[in-house]
Amino acid sequence: PVIISPEVDKNADKVTVSIPSGAINGIGSQTSSDVVVSTPVGDVVLNNDTLNELASTKQDISVTVEETAPGQVEVTVGSNGMAVDELSGGLTVVLPVKDKANPSLVAVKVNPDGTEEIIVQSAVTNRGMTVSLKGSSTIKLVDNTKIFTDVGTHWAKNNIQFVTARGIFGGTSPNTFAPNAGTTRGMLVTVLHNLHGVEYTGKMDTF
Repeated sequence: PVIISPEVDKNADKVTVSIPSGAINGIGSQTSSDVVVSTPVGDVVLNNDTLNELASTKQDISVTVEETAPGQVEVTVGSNGMAVDELSGGLTVVLPVKDKANPSLVAVKVNPDGTEEIIVQSAVTNRGMTVSLKGSSTIKLVDNTKIFTDVGTHWAKNNIQFVTARGIFGGTSPNTFAPNAGTTRGMLVTVLHNLHGVEYTGKMDTF
């Protein structure tokens, strides 16, 4: 990748990087590289498809990463002075985290109207909390641990915490998960819906 790492104070809570349209076009059309804007607040990764999409605007691009509250970050990709809310190629944000061993740590998108939604495509890696976004967004990190009385020291405890924190799986009741129970076809359909956010409304063939 092409890494852009501006020289700023390590305690900076807002960083803006401007990228000329010619550079965006050159990297997007002449290479297969991504662009990584690396800042103390977090990193923003613009993949090659997104670079080509932005290059088509023939405008300089700005990337702003700002910590608007403790644990909350606003990421703005700007073109022609306007925030780009939808990018077909999307973007990836990597935020620093202190507790990388917590499987229940999730990224939550804060919508303009104040409502919030868990970002299923978020996970802690060795780099930090890695989040897939469609465009400019405000996100925050939340410990969304679910307590189940029948999980205890079960070998899959961390996996269970990971999927239930993201709403991919639910429990069999508010306090139980039934970790040794089998998975039904109906449960599988629900999981796929929760994972991809697409609800199946037609007739399901036998499988």
